Amino acid sequence: MFQRRFTRLIAIALVATSTVAVPAPAIAAPGDQIFTFVGGGWGHGVGMSQYGALGRADAGHTAEQILTYYYDGTTVEDRRGIDLINDLRIRLSPNAGKTRPTTATAVADDPLTIDDPATANVVENVDDGLLSLDIDGTVYADIGASVTVTLGAKISSGATEAEDVYGWSVVADGVDVCLTAICQGQRVTLLRRAGDTIRISDSTYGAHDTHRAGDLRLEPDRFGSTGLLVVLINTPMQDYLKGLAEVPSTWHDEAVKAQVIAARSYASARGAGRRASGCCSFDVYNSTSDQVYAGTSKESDNQNLMVDATDGLAVVYANEIVRTFYSSSNGGYTAASEDRWITPEPFHIAKPDPYDPAPDATGKPQNTFWRWERQYTASQLATWFAAAGFATDVGTITEIKIYDLPPSGRVRNATVDIIGTNGTEGGYKTSGKPVISGAKLFNAINAGAANCPLTEPVALDCELRSTKFSVISFTDVAPGVYFEPIIWMAGQSITNGIAPGLFGPDVPITRAQMAAFVWRFADRPAGPVPTPFDDIAPGSLFEQPVAWMADQKITTGTQLNLFSPEATLTRGQLATFLWRYAGEPAAPPNDNFTDLVPNTYYTDAIAWMVEWKITTGLSATSFGPEDPVTRGQVATFLWRLAGTPDAFDPSVTLPTGMRP
Repeated sequence: MFQRRFTRLIAIALVATSTVAVPAPAIAAPGDQIFTFVGGGWGHGVGMSQYGALGRADAGHTAEQILTYYYDGTTVEDRRGIDLINDLRIRLSPNAGKTRPTTATAVADDPLTIDDPATANVVENVDDGLLSLDIDGTVYADIGASVTVTLGAKISSGATEAEDVYGWSVVADGVDVCLTAICQGQRVTLLRRAGDTIRISDSTYGAHDTHRAGDLRLEPDRFGSTGLLVVLINTPMQDYLKGLAEVPSTWHDEAVKAQVIAARSYASARGAGRRASGCCSFDVYNSTSDQVYAGTSKESDNQNLMVDATDGLAVVYANEIVRTFYSSSNGGYTAASEDRWITPEPFHIAKPDPYDPAPDATGKPQNTFWRWERQYTASQLATWFAAAGFATDVGTITEIKIYDLPPSGRVRNATVDIIGTNGTEGGYKTSGKPVISGAKLFNAINAGAANCPLTEPVALDCELRSTKFSVISFTDVAPGVYFEPIIWMAGQSITNGIAPGLFGPDVPITRAQMAAFVWRFADRPAGPVPTPFDDIAPGSLFEQPVAWMADQKITTGTQLNLFSPEATLTRGQLATFLWRYAGEPAAPPNDNFTDLVPNTYYTDAIAWMVEWKITTGLSATSFGPEDPVTRGQVATFLWRLAGTPDAFDPSVTLPTGMRP
């Protein structure tokens, strides 16, 4: 489930090799173009962002407020005695399809302790420091303090897999204690008393190998791999939560509480589903397939305190505990469940998340994964795509187009076109599905980028971090003054450029183009058509944007019944458009610029832009109200406004493309 440890912007920029500068540059042969993938987030992005929870907690949000934001329409309730699972069965061995152990060794701590002997699950004649063995209900007590169990071959088949009989080898304290009765049976259980701890010493389990009380059950693998073990342990829900390794326990208490409640909800709902279906002998994996349970080595005083403080609390929708998915970072926009899986869930919806960067007291993001860059050459991409079985005949790759994106901007189910010198591969199959899906593109790149030697110098982390990205492929845009704003505009689908591969950062923008930019930034709202202007043709590309702007009094045109769509936009007109869209908020008068005519249509608008640092002018004393505006300058102004929510009048609904 969780891509645990660590988007609406991720973009792919095709730029000239001589001007690219990123942390881990790819080295291209002469003429081999470089694709720059600019992304954000880590993980699937559905539900709660763990870093977003930290950001919200630092901003004063409670755990309940955090959870009810990320899980839409839910409540946080005490579900003890209703539907909360209190005793979990955890699968400690790796997931199906991965390497599993053939042996497991348990070592009893010395001395063992019992928290409450009166209620302990005591096996008769079990002494401190000794383990007992249960083979299909027959108990062999006090066999040793260190017990190694090895699965042998299947002896006979039963009516069901659960009734198959296997042979076992049991070595206790270095002595083979394998009796005929012990050597046969469907499963083996190492019994311990409540309050005991046990250490799993098989290297398969890594460093997190110490667990609280609960029987350790060893079963034959039921996925068809003869001779391999499935290792399970049962433990109380509270102990399980204390041993989770999902977030640092030193984070803000409300963030840790939110994580604990989400983890409790997920484990209970996941276990209930598996029990109802009868699919499994366990409730949860101890890995990112569910949640990372690390045992007692992860416990800390603060995490234990947060677990106890939230005892019984779970996230509820329609009177049921729900599976509360979460990931490390969503890059500023949560993903809906259907962005990642097929089934839509009403509490897992796409929405902006400005707290994902989790800035510290100085404003520096604590989440280093909320924005990232990767570089690959066209030759590398061609090699990786061919290995994945697509784009083998397009020639030299010149462009990658991604469309049909969901609101979250994640490409998993989007359609991809690979464009090259010999043609294009992409589009749709007769079934309506993409020929190349975003998931296929993402997997092909990560499969190739996992072998970092293809980039020089070798990058520490070559793979893409999430599936949330779009394509800008502008050859006339390189890192510099306009780079980040233009990438942001492309990622928000505010611009498609002036021609294939070209943005035109130094090209003056027309009034109609500016109307389209503002309209798209405002989430493409509906407006009455046709427009009141005679020079906007019905059905034209700019009809809806201009009609909306006129309806909202953002524009009144250049003269009666005329909008002048092809006229070059001036800096004074740009300031006025943005100010009116923001709700005409008041701002202190500006006396810095000496080239402004007092009491004109742009006076208050420019003062507002200066107040919120959306503009610094052409110089300290000049704004240039009648000068033309370039497309790169417009990108910068919109980008700054998108990062300044306080610049809007409170009555204005902020667009979804606001930057964190």
